[in-house]
Amino acid sequence: MGTYPSFAFTPADDAIVIWAAGSLWRVPLAVNKDGERIGNGEPAKILFKATIEKRIAETRISETDLLKEESRDVQRIRVFKELAVDETGSNAVFRAGGKTVHRSFATEDASTHKTGEKLVPVVLQNATYYSPSFVPHMPNLVIHVRWSDIFLSTFEIADLSRGMAFEVSSGLPLGRYDSPVICECEGLNRHIAFIRRGGDYMTGHVMATANPGIYIGTLTLPSPFGMPTATERTFSIKDIRRVSRMTPKRIKFVDGASKLLAHTTRTASVIDISGEPDENGDYPAETLAEGKMSTEFAVTPRMLNSVKSSAHMRTAPAKVGHAAFVDFFQIYVADGTAVDKPLWSKPGLNATRGLARVSLDGGHDLTWSGDGSTLFWFLGTLVLNFRGSRKANLHATCVGPYLHSLKIDQLKHCRSAIQGDPSTFGIDCVRQYVNVTEVHVYHQSESRRLSDDAFDVAHREEKGEVDPSQNHADILVIINATLVTMATGSEANDIVHDGTIIIQGGVIQLVGRGLVVPQGAKVIDAQGGVVVPGFVDVHAHWNGADTVASSWEQLAFLAYGCTTMHK
Repeated sequence: MGTYPSFAFTPADDAIVIWAAGSLWRVPLAVNKDGERIGNGEPAKILFKATIEKRIAETRISETDLLKEESRDVQRIRVFKELAVDETGSNAVFRAGGKTVHRSFATEDASTHKTGEKLVPVVLQNATYYSPSFVPHMPNLVIHVRWSDIFLSTFEIADLSRGMAFEVSSGLPLGRYDSPVICECEGLNRHIAFIRRGGDYMTGHVMATANPGIYIGTLTLPSPFGMPTATERTFSIKDIRRVSRMTPKRIKFVDGASKLLAHTTRTASVIDISGEPDENGDYPAETLAEGKMSTEFAVTPRMLNSVKSSAHMRTAPAKVGHAAFVDFFQIYVADGTAVDKPLWSKPGLNATRGLARVSLDGGHDLTWSGDGSTLFWFLGTLVLNFRGSRKANLHATCVGPYLHSLKIDQLKHCRSAIQGDPSTFGIDCVRQYVNVTEVHVYHQSESRRLSDDAFDVAHREEKGEVDPSQNHADILVIINATLVTMATGSEANDIVHDGTIIIQGGVIQLVGRGLVVPQGAKVIDAQGGVVVPGFVDVHAHWNGADTVASSWEQLAFLAYGCTTMHK
């Protein structure tokens, strides 16, 4: 029954059967005058015999050299978020480890299907960036957001062709923003839209994050010609106003600058910002499509006529080309003619008519190309391999992550397979048309960053050239410590009084007594304090996985000695 109490009603609802104190019990029930079921007599044991068979698998021993992996100069990033694609589906940008990455489909190796990814140019190299998108009709420009725990959100524009970054440093009030998008207009003078968020679990609700909703303004983009001066590298947003109190997951301009397409996890809505706002300042909006149990949702709109009503109501299905959604980890696509009811992938008669499953093993971060012709999504894969013939030799290898894409008109080749498969919705046919490419992104490792930061500090303090081989600036030494090494399991051997730890580049090099402190190292006097290895919490809970703010929760774990956590 597990660690928590479990119970169930009998078929006649005249008793409950509960597991407690190592036994099964029948607790009789009666119905009182209010129609409530209450206890009606003493519980009675239910006697039973059970044969229990326990099979314990061989312990899997990882072959990963953690020290080697953690001390590399670069490490591979395998978790990607916030995928965005340009108008033609030729380029993509996404967030990887707090950096914005650009990948061009033109650089794909046809033999290996591997691609060349590059970090977009930024103003502050060590800052966290998120929410990237392309500027329509100017595919070399990317707009994204820089985060600071002090100054909150700042917009930046990256010029991919010239390797330059521009800061939108004025006009934007202090606040938490994401999803900046530029209108599908011509020229340098454009409309910009973005979402202002309230506080979250990490930050709380503060004045700077008040008045959440969708906002629009005007912005002059950087000229693609010539070399800008320092003053020409900063821009401002003007005429900012809120057009909706909605706070969707992401937004996009459609029909030039007259409408906004807003996606939540279960709905797609269009906001007519060319109309008249209601008494609350909200512009007319209507729902294009919705999912019944979806966790992500993305549609391609057809020609959108003016939204006449100020009420938030359903619109005709003809306004949606295709709708894609994630349901129970898999990705499905429905034609726009099927969005008259909430979209659902439950097998059988409850499923949306004509529904097609397009993901092989699940996916996330759905996005359409600007022209609506191609659907993109991410997925990382865990591959199980056997060595020899015994299952005991099973080991797992993480490959990917992969970028998937599907030209939506290819579904016509699987129409009969889709219609004849009420369980998996034609995936055996569709899978042959899904393009899969492995994505490679590498960042500087934490140990390399620690070393570089240490040398930078030493250089500033000495105001001169620093010889890394002589300075030892990346070495941290803890002296006069009571060390608990946990090396042998013997208290007499594992506790070292008046001990010293020498750490270089984030890696412990030496532990013991009487060690010589390298010249130029950073020294901390523990004054007899106890130093222990980091704790591993194998059953932890924390929030803030989707926020870019620093996690006070994880800092609290660290303050109490937990250096590794498993959620």
